Formats: sequence, structure tokens, C-alpha cells
Amino acid sequence: AGAAAAGAAVHNLPARPRDVADDGAFHFVVLGPPAASDPGRPSPAATRFLAHTTAPDRPRVYPNAVLLAVPSRDGLDAARTRVREYLGWEEVRAQLREQPIDPLREQMLAAETAAARGRVPDAVRSAWCVVVTVAESGAPEAFRVVVGAEPLFTAIKAERRSRIQETAINAQTLLPGGPYDLWREDEQARRVSDLTGAFGRDPRLPKMLRSKEILDTVADGVEAGVWVAQVTGPERAALTFWRTAIDGQTLADPGLELLLPAAAALRSLAPDLLRPEALPGLWTAQTITVQQVYDYFAGGREVTVPQEGYEESVAIPACAPAQVDAALLQAVEQGGVWLTSGPASILSEPVPAGVLGPAATLRPPPAPLPVDGIMAAAIPEAWREGAANALAVAAALSHRHGAALPWAAVRAVIDDALRARWVELGAGSAAWPCDLAGAGRVLLTLPVEPPDGGGGRGPDRGRAGVLTAQAVLEANGIQDLADQIPAIAAAAVGHELTFNLRIELGGDEPPDAAAAAKINELLAEVADGLRLG
Repeated sequence: AGAAAAGAAVHNLPARPRDVADDGAFHFVVLGPPAASDPGRPSPAATRFLAHTTAPDRPRVYPNAVLLAVPSRDGLDAARTRVREYLGWEEVRAQLREQPIDPLREQMLAAETAAARGRVPDAVRSAWCVVVTVAESGAPEAFRVVVGAEPLFTAIKAERRSRIQETAINAQTLLPGGPYDLWREDEQARRVSDLTGAFGRDPRLPKMLRSKEILDTVADGVEAGVWVAQVTGPERAALTFWRTAIDGQTLADPGLELLLPAAAALRSLAPDLLRPEALPGLWTAQTITVQQVYDYFAGGREVTVPQEGYEESVAIPACAPAQVDAALLQAVEQGGVWLTSGPASILSEPVPAGVLGPAATLRPPPAPLPVDGIMAAAIPEAWREGAANALAVAAALSHRHGAALPWAAVRAVIDDALRARWVELGAGSAAWPCDLAGAGRVLLTLPVEPPDGGGGRGPDRGRAGVLTAQAVLEANGIQDLADQIPAIAAAAVGHELTFNLRIELGGDEPPDAAAAAKINELLAEVADGLRLG
């Protein structure tokens, strides 16, 4: 009970060793009385199931994948005694069947018979208390487990000497020099099927209840960059995986092998790996060149990675410039990396041919631009008589930023300003949104009516007869203001009272994009249109 559900192949009283497959999968075998053993003394009948397959001259390849449950000799004697007791009472009942018997004695006979019958199952369960398997030395061993109310397999699995592993192991243990010693000297690659099979062949290793846990360890190691996974096939080019998820179908491919990063050459590179902070030692500054990325993947590079209380040296696999270019093009188009090259400044759009080269510059994506940053008070050079075109706004913002901003960032802030009604499209304007080529024909003007709602009034929207108060408040100041609002509202009875809110995030350096996105999620719960931008 419970063994099959846990992932074991179960064999109940097989007649011969050949009835238990020698395939590397975990096999739980329950043997009958002929295999009875004592702790420390496995019987010949039991050891044959560990050593042989079809004949003595055909030894079992995966002995570490077989675990036997057999009765103990004294437990078997106790079970036989209980069975004899029960059969004895049944014999008494048979002898008295044709004779008159008083009700009291008949009741006593029935009670004794039932009690004897009830003791048989517990005696049989208690008898099967010896486990026979191969020890770490490779020799057969037998040991006793305590049989309780739980299923026998549960008790066996909990016993430390069974060495059953049902969770993924640490990927580092499978590396050369690790405790499992699975790599030959100077070996740079191993097939995954050889590694999974080793747990059934080598008695020094844990008994893996399911091969899935070994494959999970392989997948974890690939995602952590411990090794590179490579699969080849007769009909396709090699595929490589490094620091990225690997699908179940690929894990099950018989041609899948693991390579040490120092000896691997990536056939492709995941674009997410080129984002800032994704790879150790790549983004050594806020700005890097494409040539620096080429050098990072030139092969033979090791970088130092801080761990808990120590530093570890990590090898970086090689990757050809063509594959690096392909990943960079995707990373830029997906918005993970900002590319500048000459006058070009590209983010979240395809990179034109010829723009990407060794001297091109890579930056983290700029932080979301604030809406008030496109108004006349912030960039007066872009505005003339209350109007500005989108191209002039982009040029002024780039001048303020010290670098040509990507059109995607400018387009996003203009989008935000239009949604919040800080600006609107003027008469004769080209359609919005548009690409950079059409930005000069997009005309932005100030709204005729002050906007309502959570976005608040834009700058210079004061009205005659309105008194205003202005101050810069930190978070604790806002909390103090909230405490005073009931009293302020009471004092303002009979007058229109409104609060225009302006929130600023950042300073000399642009704020973290993830922090801005999280704050915008929280602000959206306060009012529609209230967001950093």
C-alpha cells in the first residue's frame, strides 16, 4: 500500500528474479516465506533478486534500484503460531458441530475463534519487517524496520538505511569533484540518461524513487547556470539551454547531454539574459558596448559570484557573435535593453539593419518619464504659444536627459499626458500614436477645459477667488495631513475644497522601473489616472 502511488514499481510475491525488470526504475518487491531473513543475514533466496536477472551468469545491472521486503524468521514463526491457534479453534468447532453444546460454551467457543482469527493479520503484518537491499559497499544487507499502523512501504521509506530519495537533489552534487563522483577525469560532457541510470547502478548513490527528481535536478542546474544542456538529433541542429527553463520533452530526449560551461558553445542565447543584472559580471557599468558582450561570451571567461559568506568562481560558456546579435536584437525589441548607435536610439521596436555593431552602446531602459516633464514649465523650448509637436518634445526631453531618448519612452509619456488630459491633440494634428518619422506632425496643445478626476489640474490652472497652499511633503507629512482632513473639511463648510496631488519619485538618478510600476499599481487603487509617468 502506498508504494505505487509514491512512484515505485510494485511486485507482490514474484516467483523468479526475471519477474522484476532490470530497467533502472525503482522496484519494491515483497517476497514470500522462502526468502525469510534475519537482520544482518539476508537469505540466498532474497539476494538472488538483487544479484541476478534471468540466470546467475546474467547479473543485474541496476541492483541499487531494487528493494525487498521479506519476513523475519522469528516473525514468520510467530505468524504460523497464530494461524495454528486459529485453525485449532476451527477444529474444535468442527468436532463439536454434531454434538449438543450448551449456549454458554458455544458463546465462549465463538469468542475464542474470533479472537484467534483477529490476531492473524497483525502477526502476518509484523512478520514482514526485514528489508533486503544493497548497501553502499555493494554487498547485500538486511535490516529490521519497525512496523506500525502505517503501510509497510511508508515505514521502509522513513528508515535512514533504506537510502530512498524522493525529492530533487542539489545540482552541485552531480558536478565533477562532487560527493557522487559521476564524471570521469577530464570528462567535459555526460548524457543525462547515463546520470539517471547511475542512481540505479551505483550503490553509493541514493535510491531515487522517481527519475523525475533527477530530471528536476538537471533542469534546476540548467536554470542556475551550473551546466549547459545540449540536445542533438539526426534531423535537426543542436539546441542548447543555459540559465533558462528547459521543457519536459527535451528533458526526456535520449540525446540530451550536460556540458560544463567552460567547455560549452551556446547555439543560441535567451534575450532575457542580456537585461541588466541578469548575468554576473556582464553589466559592470550603467553603459556597456556590444563589443563587451562579445568579449563576455568569447570563451574561457570566469566571473566571481558572491554566495552566502564566500565568493564562487563561475565559468561563462562561449557564444558566437552572430548568436549574441540575435539575442540582442530580441532584447531591444522586447524592451529589456536600450540601444544607441550614432543618432539612433532604439527600445521596444525592431532594430534597423546595420545599426547593431561592436561600437553600439547598451543601457538599461530609462525610467518612466513624468507627465509634467513634457509641459511648458519643464521644456519651454519645445512650446510655442501653448502648442508643441511631439518631435520637439522628444528633442527637448533628450537634451534634458543628456542622451537621445528612445521614441518608445517619449511615446509612453505623451500617451500618459493625453490619458490624464494634461494635453490634447490640436487641430490639424496627425493621428496618434505614430512612429518617430511622423512625430513632427503630431500637435499637442493645452486642454480648453481644466481636467477633472484623479489626474488633478495641470500647471497654471488657478482660478480667481481661489486660495492655494503649497508644500513639499514626505510620506509622514501626508499621514499628518490625513489626520487633519476631517477638521479642515469642517472648517471649509460652505466653500469648495479640493486637493491637487503631485507625487515625485526619484532624484539625480532615475528611479527603479519595477518600483515605479509597483507604486502605479497602488495609486490606481486610489484614483483612475493617478500614476507616475
